[in-house]
Amino acid sequence: MIKFFRQIRKSLLMESKTSKYFKYAIGEIILVVIGILIALQINNWNERKKLKTQEKEALVEIISDLNINVVKFNQTLNGKNRLGNINNALHSLNVIIEHLKSKEVYHDSLDKHFGIMTFSVNNINYKTSGYESLSSIGLGLIKNTKLRSEIGEYYTSSIEIPKSVSIGLIEDFNNYMLDYIRKDFITNDNRALGIYTLHPRNYNLLREKGDYLESLKAYLSVYETYKYEIKNAIEASNTLKNSIETYLKN
Repeated sequence: MIKFFRQIRKSLLMESKTSKYFKYAIGEIILVVIGILIALQINNWNERKKLKTQEKEALVEIISDLNINVVKFNQTLNGKNRLGNINNALHSLNVIIEHLKSKEVYHDSLDKHFGIMTFSVNNINYKTSGYESLSSIGLGLIKNTKLRSEIGEYYTSSIEIPKSVSIGLIEDFNNYMLDYIRKDFITNDNRALGIYTLHPRNYNLLREKGDYLESLKAYLSVYETYKYEIKNAIEASNTLKNSIETYLKN
């Protein structure tokens, strides 16, 4: 093709057809420019297609993470195979607090409740690999600004708050509750229940210690906050998942 154009230019110059040559030259420049523009357009289209594919892959991975997180949060909150879930711990705390406030005689069934409320503390464990992959590429990959904001909010706040509360709960346990367990209880491995149980050395003396009851009340308050934030995290996970799925359908 280039050789063909070159022959035409040579022919026009030899025939001294200057005006025709200039017209031809301008036409040739226009063709070259059009060719460049088309090439750029194709390149831009390919780049947009590549970014769109990357965006979809990142969002699909985040959906997978969200599904896993909801399962983990629900297990922490109310896992059927976990005696030490949050709801059970709260129930046991309330049973013990009410019994301490009453004048009822101690009965061994409370050993289980002391064990559940003591050995149920756990760290929040959630999956963030999809968000980490997206962050390594750049959040700007998500073209929808509202969705991009929702994703950022979820990973920097919605699931970080319950994690902070769980850390606070562990600190409360280590700083306040652990001393009582070491001094005032005997630990037993109850294989029938599948948990450790605690039996007070002297329940009446423990009851007379008003500071133990007050410590339990404060501990209960943190646990209730923990439950509240876990429920919020579950709701936030499902909301973000729905937003992503709607975006991918459009």
